[in-house]
Amino acid sequence: PSVPQTLLISLLNHAKALIIPGRWQEGLHRTMIDAVRWGRPIICTDAGGVSEGVIDGVTGYVSPCSDANSLAIKMLSVLKWDKNQLAACQAVSRDIVNRKFSDTVLNAQWKELLDEAVIAADSTSTRLDID
Repeated sequence: PSVPQTLLISLLNHAKALIIPGRWQEGLHRTMIDAVRWGRPIICTDAGGVSEGVIDGVTGYVSPCSDANSLAIKMLSVLKWDKNQLAACQAVSRDIVNRKFSDTVLNAQWKELLDEAVIAADSTSTRLDID
């Protein structure tokens, strides 16, 4: 079940990494965005949008689906990261959040999508000219 946002933030704050071992197409989800925001390395599979927040080898690792051995190796790798690698992960993660996942960016994308939907609806609606 879902956990409250405050508990999730606390868990991420104390985590070494976020592991997302998806085997099917997954959409981008809030937990991953929060992990990027907190600068936590992400180890995920190449199933869907989750890998959008990962730069392989910099902010975590992307592993092939259904390859448990690869996931295990990548988990061990992250545990060996030194302070410089963790600092680089945090800096690049902040940049990813600002470019892709900030409220400003997401709101602009929603506005663009809604504007396109309104324009499409206007162009397909039938209008009666009544004089």
